[in-house]
Amino acid sequence: MSMNLMPGFQFDPTDEELINFFLWRKIHGVPTPAVYPRMPDANVYGKKGDHPSQIFDSFGESDREEEDTVRYFFTRLVPVSKKKGCNGKNVVRSVGSGDDFWRNERSESVKVKNKDGGQDIKIGSRTYLKFIDQTGVANPDRVEWSMRELMSTDDNALVLCRIEKKIPKSTTKKRKQAISSTTNSTSIVDNNVDEDLLQENKRQCLVHLQLQQSTDQEQQTKEMIDNDNSDLWLKQMIDDYLQKKFTNISKQSRKRKKYCYFFFGG
Repeated sequence: MSMNLMPGFQFDPTDEELINFFLWRKIHGVPTPAVYPRMPDANVYGKKGDHPSQIFDSFGESDREEEDTVRYFFTRLVPVSKKKGCNGKNVVRSVGSGDDFWRNERSESVKVKNKDGGQDIKIGSRTYLKFIDQTGVANPDRVEWSMRELMSTDDNALVLCRIEKKIPKSTTKKRKQAISSTTNSTSIVDNNVDEDLLQENKRQCLVHLQLQQSTDQEQQTKEMIDNDNSDLWLKQMIDDYLQKKFTNISKQSRKRKKYCYFFFGG
């Protein structure tokens, strides 16, 4: 249901405009300019009638917010008795072969002002309906369907319908919370992955440094031996040994000191 309206404009006609312009053109076979939204034909009532969700989805996706909840289409009324025609209550409101139906809420005349100053002129009527789902079709979002049916005085069988999709605010709120929760969970997982990568990089750097130090020490020892500095090489080996021994003795001394503090409160 795409339209070529200029930015900042939206399609929100009055019932009088829908009857006098769009429905009148449909009845008399006059093409509607392409600048307006597409209003296809749909089966609403009777055994061939479709569920409102099917009618709504048949328009396809839209990039306009107002079209996400409201769609317009034409349909033909099905009379209960062909002799009486589509007059008054002699209209089929059932949908498909099940027990679903469109419940008539109320009807009223649509009038426009008389330019000559006389009484208002009746151009048609509008009927407010609510869809009653009794077949148990899956409806997790608890969507409610309402429709406004517009009829012209020129033809009481072809009507223009405005169908509206209503989703409770509580359902919309829960959906937003679920999306937010999923986003937060994904963020936590990403942070954990980043932390693991950081630790792995640190470990690899430490191993690299240790290997580098060992290589440097081996190279230095080799140079001493090659230069026949045996005494210097032996002295360094003794210094390294004493340094390690002193370090171990210091660690043991600290441990014993802590042990004494624990038992004697020193």
